[in-house]
Amino acid sequence: MNNNEIATINVYGNVWVREMVFVNKGDTKVGHKHQFDHLHFVAKGRINIQTKDCAGNILSEQEYESGSWIKVPKEVYHTIIAIEPMSVGYCIQALRDEDGEIMETDYLNDLEEESKCIDCSSPIQDSII
Repeated sequence: MNNNEIATINVYGNVWVREMVFVNKGDTKVGHKHQFDHLHFVAKGRINIQTKDCAGNILSEQEYESGSWIKVPKEVYHTIIAIEPMSVGYCIQALRDEDGEIMETDYLNDLEEESKCIDCSSPIQDSII
């Protein structure tokens, strides 16, 4: 497993978007979670998304192809793995809540969160918007 996706963060209005380019088959965005629900869009290629529990055990695994919109629930550890070389995906999240407070800071420092044991049992839902 190669933990080396190429990421670019873009912010516009109340949205931040993380573009992820997976150059090689098997390139991976390691397990992480977010404080709020968000969407992932597969723009090119094919990816596999795994959800995991706090011990790293795989709870669910689903393959998605170009054009897929994926709902990712908050507080669910998920790992993204490229099935095809040059796969491209976008994580799309709100920047501020209704009170104007910053909702999540991943885009600010792009650091992995500390591992904390939480309920990771919610499955990722695939959906066409």
